[in-house]
Amino acid sequence: MLRSFLRWGAPVVALCAALLAPAQSNATVILTGCANPGYCTFTELLQPGASIQANDLIFSNFTRFVNGGQTNRLPNTNNILVSGLDDGGLDPGPGLLFSLNGQFDVTNGFFMDLLTSFYVASALTSPYDIKDSTITMNIVSAVGAQSAAGVEQILYQDNEVDILFTHTVDVRPPNVSILTSHTEFDPRDAIFNTLQLRVWPGSDTFGNASLTQFEVRFSEQLAPNVPEPGSITLLGAGLLAAITLIRKRNQG
Repeated sequence: MLRSFLRWGAPVVALCAALLAPAQSNATVILTGCANPGYCTFTELLQPGASIQANDLIFSNFTRFVNGGQTNRLPNTNNILVSGLDDGGLDPGPGLLFSLNGQFDVTNGFFMDLLTSFYVASALTSPYDIKDSTITMNIVSAVGAQSAAGVEQILYQDNEVDILFTHTVDVRPPNVSILTSHTEFDPRDAIFNTLQLRVWPGSDTFGNASLTQFEVRFSEQLAPNVPEPGSITLLGAGLLAAITLIRKRNQG
């Protein structure tokens, strides 16, 4: 009987458990529509079908920078590089690293206040929902009275209308230096995300501001409809009992 179970019952239970168990995020980045294997230029991401997948999150539908306020200088999007971040596990989660390479550096007389957007969604096979977002400025500076540099993130539901949350990272001398900001919301499988990048040189003749590198991450949690390990164990036990009963009846 034991040999019979090991031959027929155990593989069935193992297969069912494997099918029902939550898939773990693999540390991987997949670039679509980009020439370099390590990053995309922002120009490439503006093309139809271009995307970055980091672990099980897919970033797509990027839009070109548009004027969000007073702007008299526009970036060269060929020099803006965007990389996928797959080193954050479920928390702080996958994300994007923006390397701006001098495109958001301003001195007295120039101002930049530009808006872009993209979608972030869980892959179809992902067992996880998105539950929060974190923005971090890695390389930033603002010098001079009334100078400023920062990023405002506005998160919408996937209908692009209902706002989930708005938060900002900001550097404004002499006493404001918010380099990281975090927000939480009801878990969901897709989000419409906008980023407003601002650099102001201030009123000082020698004032300047620059935003060189920042990242955006999205934490995840197990979706409500994915069985917990305890449920999988109970299901396996039930299958085992059923297989044993069938074997007994066949032998009788």
